[in-house]
Amino acid sequence: MGLFLIAVCQARAFENDECSDIVTTSQHRRIDLRPGETPEIAHVRAIDEVGRLAVAEVIGIAIDSSQSVSSDLNNEADTRHTREVGSPGSAETGLDRSGVKLRLQDVAQYNYRGLVRVKLLSEAVDGPAGHQSLELAAEVMVCRPKRKDLMVADRRPPQVVDPDKASWFSPVTGEPQLWYWAGPGETFTFFDKAGFDPGTGDPLKRVDRQFQGYWRALMAKRRKDALDTAERQQREAALSQERAAAAKQASDLRATQDAQHIQSCDAGTANSNDPRKPASVTGAAWDTLRSRAATAIPDCEAAIRLQPGEMRFRYQLARAYSVDDPKRALLLFKRLCDERYPAAYDNYGWGLLDRRVGRNDFAGATRAFEAGVAAGDSDAMVSLAGFMRRGSYNEAGSEDALALYRRAAKLGNSDAVTAIEQMEAEQVRTEATKASQVEQMRQQAIRQEEAGRMVLGIVGGAMNRFKR
Repeated sequence: MGLFLIAVCQARAFENDECSDIVTTSQHRRIDLRPGETPEIAHVRAIDEVGRLAVAEVIGIAIDSSQSVSSDLNNEADTRHTREVGSPGSAETGLDRSGVKLRLQDVAQYNYRGLVRVKLLSEAVDGPAGHQSLELAAEVMVCRPKRKDLMVADRRPPQVVDPDKASWFSPVTGEPQLWYWAGPGETFTFFDKAGFDPGTGDPLKRVDRQFQGYWRALMAKRRKDALDTAERQQREAALSQERAAAAKQASDLRATQDAQHIQSCDAGTANSNDPRKPASVTGAAWDTLRSRAATAIPDCEAAIRLQPGEMRFRYQLARAYSVDDPKRALLLFKRLCDERYPAAYDNYGWGLLDRRVGRNDFAGATRAFEAGVAAGDSDAMVSLAGFMRRGSYNEAGSEDALALYRRAAKLGNSDAVTAIEQMEAEQVRTEATKASQVEQMRQQAIRQEEAGRMVLGIVGGAMNRFKR
């Protein structure tokens, strides 16, 4: 005879008057305990067998217990036994093997596939450990169903269900209606019937009220953990935003302060004729430099820290030091000359002539001005032209000086323009003086000629009188 599964229907036959008649049979079963099998599990197996035998006897259909009731009860017992040794829920319930047995002994209320009710009459376990047998006597009531659809084979595989939407227990019988598979890390998959997990092949376990309580507590904890995590992430995000805003504010403030240092250094110490300065920087005259030197020094030092590769700030710092500390300034100018910074040559040359330094090195100053002229520095051109103008530079004269002034003027040097105007004015005055002197000499010659003529006229008249 083939094996069939009696369908488990939500509307059970006993409760819905679906029985054409109810047949009561007496069943007696003796089974040997399998290796490692407990009496409680053997009890489940014996109950399963007497139920199947009763159905086969009354209805004539064998029931496959390996994937139905036997699996359900074994899973339930296994679950309770596992919780006994420390799985989730054991601490709250304190279940032990006696609790499992009490639950199994309540099988008189178990509606076997909606067709069978088993009433336990007696049960005994005997034999030495490792060779025990269980003997069981029961009265089994079997419903002979009116409808044949209650007896059709149910080979539909278990379907995954949402435990939050499915009914855990039958509202009619109170029996569990869900099965589950427990994965690693307290992960669970729920199904609508007994069977096996399709991914692992593990038998599904039937839910009970204890597991439902554990599940609800676990879900409540996870919801709370998720809420706590979300709140913590919100706090961390808000704190991160606050820190980012504070960091940006500090960065903006530093940027503003940095810009102020650079601006103040340029405004107080820049040389208007420095070819390396930005065109937007006008530069500071000597009187301005003298009045701002004390405050410009820290600004230029800060600018050097901000932009250590910008030689302009080191040059301007040296200019600021030249007001009250010319010796220190001279050292800085010398380093800049060694690095061929054009504007530094003129300052270094005049530093060698500064009485406060005490060197009075005219030859060294001349060489510095010459190097500046070669580097294209207009201030050095003006300084060397001044030496030429005064006759202090070799055999060069005013014409050489004027040519150098004009070269510097083309570079925008205002001192050179002024010097050119002065020399041109002096040249005009010189030429006017020369012209005046020539005119005076001409007039004197005329007067001398007229005087000579008068003398000759007087002498001629006297001689005529004498002749006469």
